[in-house]
Amino acid sequence: CTIKSLITNKLRLFEGRLFSTAVIQLLQLSKNQTKTGQFFGISFDIVNSIMSKAVDRGLASRPADTAIESIGIDEKSFQKGHQYCTIITDSTNKRVLEVVAERTKDAAKKAITQSLAPAQIEQLKVVTGDMWEAYQNTVKECLPGATYVIDRFHLVKCLNVAIDQTRRQEVKQNPVLKNARFALLKNQENLSEKQRSKFNIIAQENYLVSHVWKAKENFKALFGQPDFAHATTILSNWFNSLKDFTIKPLKAVKEMFQRHSRAIANSLCHKDSNAFAERMNGGIQELKTIAKGFKKIENFRTAILFHYGKLNLFPPLNFQ
Repeated sequence: CTIKSLITNKLRLFEGRLFSTAVIQLLQLSKNQTKTGQFFGISFDIVNSIMSKAVDRGLASRPADTAIESIGIDEKSFQKGHQYCTIITDSTNKRVLEVVAERTKDAAKKAITQSLAPAQIEQLKVVTGDMWEAYQNTVKECLPGATYVIDRFHLVKCLNVAIDQTRRQEVKQNPVLKNARFALLKNQENLSEKQRSKFNIIAQENYLVSHVWKAKENFKALFGQPDFAHATTILSNWFNSLKDFTIKPLKAVKEMFQRHSRAIANSLCHKDSNAFAERMNGGIQELKTIAKGFKKIENFRTAILFHYGKLNLFPPLNFQ
């Protein structure tokens, strides 16, 4: 009886693991917990439990000696009303490492210490992020050997905002600027024929927005400097080129860039960027859309790590 009971329990355990494996596989395909539950005839809570245990299992078995040279630190809105979380991505191995509620210094510190082993911290060379000071201060404190690089996409985005703000201020006096937003913000090679025609008309005039656009293009040309010294000099030259302009949106960007000039100079001489983190943002937004939002940060974290953590999610299929 004892042997029979033991075998029965082992078989039940094996069947449970097979079932969990099937649920995990369907979740990976559908990214939809509700429909996965409906397919197997189980509740959402059971699916969520299987998913959570899979992530815990994957995190517990994640190797601590994987080489990581570059990580990204970014924020992502969790709920409406400025509810954010901090996300650490492994740019080297293209995966999400950790998700922590809020975007404070403490949250960033927690995310870093939970996701990186001491040996990985020592070998880390670059951290990419935005101009959020809480993140920069955390990197200085927790990762003193890493260089903080402000993502070039974020920098150009700031200048694009200045362009559109200036256009909005001028549009009443210059009707040609109406519906010209994309003509001014898109890359030249991506302009449609109509947008290019609109852009050419604006470029021939001495509009304020034209000066802001030129400032952005001149800044974009600064990327790819050979070292930090060259980057610092050429960034200083760019600042000086704007000293006579009183255009408020451009002046605001200049002052902001000057406050973060060291990290921006790093971005001018490093190839590293937050491009992977930005791509992850698209995938994370897809998870939010499919789930119709997440009520708990724990479930949000589980979903992100399940789909983008590159974890070993499956239970062992053996009789041990």
